[in-house]
Amino acid sequence: MKTQKQTSKEFYNGMREQQRRQKEYVTEKKYLVYIVYEGDVAFPEEKQLLNQRQFEVVSLEEIPQLIKNVQCSFSVNGRVGLFGEMKIFPLTEELEKEYLNHSKEGRIKTWRMMGNIKTKRKLKEVS
Repeated sequence: MKTQKQTSKEFYNGMREQQRRQKEYVTEKKYLVYIVYEGDVAFPEEKQLLNQRQFEVVSLEEIPQLIKNVQCSFSVNGRVGLFGEMKIFPLTEELEKEYLNHSKEGRIKTWRMMGNIKTKRKLKEVS
């Protein structure tokens, strides 16, 4: 009976540790997001936001909200703007090396080709 309780305790401790690592992974700010804002041409020029660039250090957890924001216009001090461009870069040296290694080995090219094949299949299904 005692062995079973220890096993249960180890199991739950393992689960808690796994959840802690997962939470740390998604909340760690290790990506640099480059965003370009531009004036919304649907409004008169005097109401348009002046073009701006912004860099933000974000976590994986924050990226989906940024992507949602890209799809909407917004207002700042009475001026209306849109997200013109957004790029996500690895900020940590580890992620940068991993990305470069994938590129050298041709993995990114392969993934791009696989993505193109999936996109073409989806287009055929729609038409």
